This record gives sequence, C-alpha cells and structure tokens, in this order.
Amino acid sequence: MSALPRGMCASSATTDGLQEAFDGAWRLPHAAGSGVVLALADLADWRPYRNDAGRLLSEAERARVERKRRSIDQEELTLTYALHRLFLAAIWNASPHDVALARDGAGRPCLQGREGFTSLSHAPGAAAFAFSASAAVGVDVEPRARASVMDELASQVAHPAEHAALPCGTVRNEELLALWVRKEAFLKAAGVGLACEMNTFRAPAGEVLDTGWAGAAVPQPVRLSAWDLHPHFHVALASAPGLPVHALRL
Repeated sequence: MSALPRGMCASSATTDGLQEAFDGAWRLPHAAGSGVVLALADLADWRPYRNDAGRLLSEAERARVERKRRSIDQEELTLTYALHRLFLAAIWNASPHDVALARDGAGRPCLQGREGFTSLSHAPGAAAFAFSASAAVGVDVEPRARASVMDELASQVAHPAEHAALPCGTVRNEELLALWVRKEAFLKAAGVGLACEMNTFRAPAGEVLDTGWAGAAVPQPVRLSAWDLHPHFHVALASAPGLPVHALRL
C-alpha cells in the first residue's frame, strides 16, 4: 500500500466497496486533467458506503465531522470528504490514499504535493466538487427546496440592480436561489468567503467577473455558469474563461 498522507487513518485501505462503486460511477474516460472537472453527488446514493467513507478521512476531517451535532450531518460530511478525495484520485489516476488535502487561510481546500486547484460544496443531500489544473475554481450547490425561504433574504443576496429586475411569484425565489449559488461559487474562487457582501456585486450567469475587486490574493477572471446536473439541486461553477468544463453526476 502507498504511504498515507499525514493524518490519514491507518485503516483506510479497507474501502473496496466504496472504491468499486465510485469507479462504476466515474464517466470521464479521457484524460480529464485539462480544463475543469465538475461533479455532483447525490449523497443518498452513497449512504450504503458511509463506513468505508469514514476510513478515508484524515484526522483533521474527522475532527470537523465530529463537531457536527446531528448524526445525519456527520454522515453527509463524511461522505463529502471521502468522495472529494476519490474525485481527485480519479482525475490523477492515483490512489485516494495518496491524495493529501489541507485548508488555506480562508478555509478553502488546497492540494499538498500536487499542482492544481480544487473546491467543494456540501448542502443537505448533495456534494459538489471542482478541479482545475491551472486556475482557481469555485463550486456551490444548494437544494432547490430552499427557494421557498429566499424572498426574505433578497436584500442580502441581490445587488440593487438585480433586486429591481427580479420577477414576481415563485420564479422570483428560484432566481434568487440561483443567484445565491452563483455568488457563492464566485466568492469561493476568489478565496474570500462571505467577507465580501453578496449584495455589493452583480453575478449574471455566463458573465466574466474579476476576483481582484472582491479581495482575491491572486486576482483572475472567472466565468459564472449554472449546471443542471440534478432535478433537486442548483449547481454553479466559477472557473477561468476559455477552459473546457467536463461535468458529471456521481
């Protein structure tokens, strides 16, 4: 067995069931190291492998899981961390035991010992992952059911110009949620989190924004895109314009 990254659980070799299921779900037969890779996992599909998933976590990841109070939250975060490691291993054609992850000063996942950039997002019921070999990326996922509570957050999410253009009725809440997800993806790519208020900038789908004005340490342009990968979840990606995106559902 390959040497484990520092902090990885020593029993992580016994994850054959999870690895086999992941290999069956992986649908990128070409070399996916070029461009951006985006993936969405419906965590309900992966629940049978929660014990295997726990064996793939590092000590730091396990500690973050244990801080969750509800067992369902612990289970889903465990699956998210394990699937993220499997996602990166599949891109590199490597063992998940050789994927070492850390957190930067803004709390973003970063790669140790390898070139590239990654982002992850976890929401109730789903996890999303992104990878780029050449430029920072940001991904976000939210359940479509959250649209029902978005109206009360409109002034916090929408720029005044966006707020004025919002439609009426249920479509309004759907658009607000989609806007929230795009802005979260942008702020993750910028590496500033919610230090930059959402209502201070516009984020139309398909537009290119520069992360510099949001306070990114290394400014870069990113294109915001929405992805229809699951009927119950909104997914958005912020990635360098011009890079092809390979998207799949796990």
